[in-house]
Amino acid sequence: MDFLLIAILLLTTGNLVQSSSTANPCTNYCSKGGVCLKTPQGPKCICLPQWKGKRCEIQEATGGNNSSQVVQADQVPNGPGLCEIFAPDLCLNGGICDVNEQEFVCHCKYPHTGNRCQNRSLCFDYCLNNGLCYLHTNGSPKCVCPSDNEGERCEKIVVPRPTCDQMPATYCNTGVCLHSAVPPRCYCPSAYTGEQCETRITPTTEPFERCSLTTCRNGATCHNNGNSFYCHCPKRFTGKRCETNLG
Repeated sequence: MDFLLIAILLLTTGNLVQSSSTANPCTNYCSKGGVCLKTPQGPKCICLPQWKGKRCEIQEATGGNNSSQVVQADQVPNGPGLCEIFAPDLCLNGGICDVNEQEFVCHCKYPHTGNRCQNRSLCFDYCLNNGLCYLHTNGSPKCVCPSDNEGERCEKIVVPRPTCDQMPATYCNTGVCLHSAVPPRCYCPSAYTGEQCETRITPTTEPFERCSLTTCRNGATCHNNGNSFYCHCPKRFTGKRCETNLG
């Protein structure tokens, strides 16, 4: 039999039904092979030819007229066709409407998201320099940066850091370049210091002091003693230079 007509009810357009129940309102709702759709006003039936009524329960009289709107079969061939009739304004920002498991759904164009494509993704224009954006479990955008960039949004250019192999052989002078360090760092022998072991450490010694007229005090006699001196103090004085009066 060549079906030429499909009787459908003209429904008010609107948003998807948000039901607090987990039960499917379309289960066993339409009779006589009718197709059920979830709409803002509840389940509605698209009836096969020769059937009409809220739940396709009334048989059309042969050659008779009915109060339902009659639509050619090729006018509602699939989900998008049904969207044009039932929910023409459902999807925003260029989103494409379709029917999936008896419900109207929106396929959004980047960067829009949401059940009606009403939101703009937080990832939109977030990562710079061709970084890849993803949403963290806490909902915040994060970036995976290419090798030449770094930073929270890949905004920084990575400056190549030299290695020991790229430095001249004399870089550490008498020291050894540590390959494990980036940038290169020098390990210096005990007699040298500096970033490149360029400074020789000079041993420090106390200056040698010999006897002079002012070395010993209070009339003491000074005697040289190798690299130092000592004072022979008169009575009532003591100290290295005989500077303390014993009274």
